[in-house]
Amino acid sequence: MRITNGFNAPKPFVWATEGSNWPPNPDRLYVTQLAMSPMVRRLNLEHYDEMENDVTSYYYRILGSAVHSVIENAAKNRIGVTVELPVRLPKELFGIEISGRIDWIDTIENILADIKTAGVNSASFGLKDDWVIQANVYRYMLWKVHNYLVSGLRIYPLYRDWMPTQAGNGDHPISPYGDIELPVWTIKETEDYIAERVKLHLSEEVTPCTDTERWKSPDCFAVMKRGQKKALAATMYIDGDRKPIPTEKDAMDIIRDKGLASNEDVYVEKRVGMYRRCVSYCDVCNICKKYNPTLWDKNGNPIST
Repeated sequence: MRITNGFNAPKPFVWATEGSNWPPNPDRLYVTQLAMSPMVRRLNLEHYDEMENDVTSYYYRILGSAVHSVIENAAKNRIGVTVELPVRLPKELFGIEISGRIDWIDTIENILADIKTAGVNSASFGLKDDWVIQANVYRYMLWKVHNYLVSGLRIYPLYRDWMPTQAGNGDHPISPYGDIELPVWTIKETEDYIAERVKLHLSEEVTPCTDTERWKSPDCFAVMKRGQKKALAATMYIDGDRKPIPTEKDAMDIIRDKGLASNEDVYVEKRVGMYRRCVSYCDVCNICKKYNPTLWDKNGNPIST
């Protein structure tokens, strides 16, 4: 992979980015890859030398590595806590080696935790599937390799864009440090999940990424006021979680409930969904455009399968 520096980032950040990349291993699956699209891994394996990414696309990775390094140093010599523990399932179990690194194990409270850097909006949109999957797979690996079964799983997010002036305002977290409890799967459920995902990754025929794997945000609606860029309302509570307004009717109901129906400057705007991972977060995006042209339009924008 070639790392570019199109925006003239200083050397320390360029070097940090270069040091964070290594060629993919066809005989190994990382825990973070299990839930990832098999297509992404396949393109990475087959076209790694053709790949090209700019230093700017590694901003979150550098920030996350820095946070982990600080916490690892802080946890040294602490009783009952193990951090950055490498774990590996041998090939004999699932047909390929599976490896990873557990961020945090607290043997006093019997908790396994992932430490994440996240945006404040993640505090209002509920649990991410990737968080639940990764934590449960690590719990299984810790049990399988070290014969130690934790009872609790958590995410400790550091909200990278938290603002003290907004603390507690609406959905803005009261603190930049979160503590989120995750659901715990049974050992059998986790084992079945790993086996299913490995089968997909090792299949000779790899299907295109699903909408979920491409992080498709559905079409949604917002309540707007003419002359203002910021929406009066863009989300609503659905089953206890704040989510984008899904229908025009819901948006009209919000206008009515807010007593704005008589205001001619208030209107409903339709926002077309997009594939967020394809657009901003996929390392093999350019390779995909070359080898999967049916997934992209003539302007290089992702289209539905």
